[in-house]
Amino acid sequence: MEEPEDPNDLGVAIKRLRGPRTQASLAEAAGLKPSSWSDYERGKGKPRPPQKRRIAEALGCTVRELELEELSVAGERLAAEEQQDGVREAVDTSDSLIENTDKELEEIDQTLDTLLARKKRLLVFRRMLAALPPGTPVPSGL
Repeated sequence: MEEPEDPNDLGVAIKRLRGPRTQASLAEAAGLKPSSWSDYERGKGKPRPPQKRRIAEALGCTVRELELEELSVAGERLAAEEQQDGVREAVDTSDSLIENTDKELEEIDQTLDTLLARKKRLLVFRRMLAALPPGTPVPSGL
């Protein structure tokens, strides 16, 4: 069985981020040949890390932002493939979504309560330290 061709998610991401700008102008800004830029967009080649960094800079973004766009493209592609294959995940009901949301909100509340208690302890400790004369030695471990 033949292995599937590697999808061109990075190339699509580069093309999206390029927008209306020309390949030639961005290739020049990245210090690449226009044919290399075109190859990357068409998936005919994969840029190595130094070229990827220069491509991102020419696009006006970070390598991380370029990679996030690539992941977004991959997600869209996979969703389209699943839909095309007739494979769909079970849809959550509004009740289960509300329940999940409530659980997350409760976790956030607990975390915030913990942080607020910690902040209050630190403020009391700071007031105690501020009341000491300057240069007063404080035992380690406090």
